[in-house]
Amino acid sequence: MSIGVTISKKLILTNSISSIISRIISVLLVLWLQRFLISRVPTDEYAIYPVFMSGMMFMLLLRTILSSGLVRYLSDAKARHDSERISSIVSTLFVFSVIIALFSLIGGIFLSINITNIFTIAPDYSFDAFIIAIVLFISFSLQVLFSPFEVGLHVEQKFILLNIIEIVLVILRIIILLVLLFGISTRVIWVAVANELANITGLVLRFFLSRHVMPELKFNIKRFNRNIAKELLSFGGWSFIGQAAYRIRTHADPIILNKLGTSFDVTCFYLGNMVLHHLTAFIMRVTQTILPSLTAMNAMGQRERLGKVFVRYNRIILWGFMLVATPVLFYRKEVVTLYVGERFSVVAIVLMLLLLSDASARTYSLLHNLAVAKGQVKFLAITGFIFQFTNIILTIILVGKYKMGAVGSALSTAIITIVFQSIILIPYSLWLAEVSFLNWFQNSVLLGFLPASITLISLSILKIFFSSPANWVTLLIHLVISVFIYLFALFFLSLTNEDKMDVDMVLKRILTLSSKRSIK
Repeated sequence: MSIGVTISKKLILTNSISSIISRIISVLLVLWLQRFLISRVPTDEYAIYPVFMSGMMFMLLLRTILSSGLVRYLSDAKARHDSERISSIVSTLFVFSVIIALFSLIGGIFLSINITNIFTIAPDYSFDAFIIAIVLFISFSLQVLFSPFEVGLHVEQKFILLNIIEIVLVILRIIILLVLLFGISTRVIWVAVANELANITGLVLRFFLSRHVMPELKFNIKRFNRNIAKELLSFGGWSFIGQAAYRIRTHADPIILNKLGTSFDVTCFYLGNMVLHHLTAFIMRVTQTILPSLTAMNAMGQRERLGKVFVRYNRIILWGFMLVATPVLFYRKEVVTLYVGERFSVVAIVLMLLLLSDASARTYSLLHNLAVAKGQVKFLAITGFIFQFTNIILTIILVGKYKMGAVGSALSTAIITIVFQSIILIPYSLWLAEVSFLNWFQNSVLLGFLPASITLISLSILKIFFSSPANWVTLLIHLVISVFIYLFALFFLSLTNEDKMDVDMVLKRILTLSSKRSIK
């Protein structure tokens, strides 16, 4: 029996590289934008957007109920060449999408009118807060409405096309932002307007292109199926709980700091979390490229292959994470001082706590994708919710009672993350992947952290003989040296034979493309 979903290492690698490139461009925009705003707008105004975005992330959970199982179930149906089931899945979910979109829009208008009663907003910025809320809710409602029809590019693994769209949207954001910031005024409100205009444009592009590559994505009321609705909503319900836990971890802190701390605390945590936020987005972008293949492997009963992929991709993702995290951790004080000034020195502590706690979680990065591919998200949802509820309680104590501010929020996350993953997540991931502890520890953990360990030792020795960087030029030189040491340790001391074969394949492909272009 042939498989309707392509399982190709070359395809996954190509998609992953294109995802990384598109994300790098997005990060460069964000880095410029945050530094531009923090030096030109009051702290009270700057704090509005991160607080609002944290609130909206909880609204996005409603979309999770509908969309969380879409790629998984459509990929499964595609692998089995079941076109009728694909049509039924899309038609069934669209009915619920219409209902949730209408409720979201009506509820969003009501919340926007009463936004100052929900969040602590300085009176001078109440109108700005109202406009930002309206823009976010309209964009959210449209994304919910059309979500069943925009996943064709994911199922067909057209991630290069998706990343081209992302790059186009980044350029569009830049153009709109420049026009609004320099043509009208320097205000945080324009960030929301530019982002959501770009998001809606992306929605339209993905809608039409997904329908083009996957014609089965069409609505037919006769295809509405109660059994499919029950199956998808059950999966979506547990995914909703799991995503709620994840959103609590990533977005509850600014809200708690807004209520129990100060706008300065919100800003410090937001800046300290910025590196981790974008690294996590990188990882999610890369790992999403493998979900259709994992689902197809599971559908075809390739259990041993799933285990090998789990161990290897954890190691690769950890390498990528630590490539950025290692020099940032070592030079965190210099980076923060040069980026936002000594006034925000506490950001360095927040950054350190968050990066260290998340680094250990990269050793099982593929856990969520594997659970989705196998349709076993219930356990992760329940334990994740308990974990994040505990995190909130500890954060409230540290921020509210002990007045630890942004550091208290980061410390709470670090403590709970390390304890929770040691007791529950690591054992569960090994059971789900059917991999031994020794295999995982040797090939994901030891090899994964080896380049970072060598780099940190080398930098500590170099620091004895060289002074710390005092400007952007010397900092850049130090960072380049750090990356060079890391890559040396990676390519000469950490790669397995299979990794070396893949590197050779990539290099040969690059040389082939270069030679073809030179001939032309």
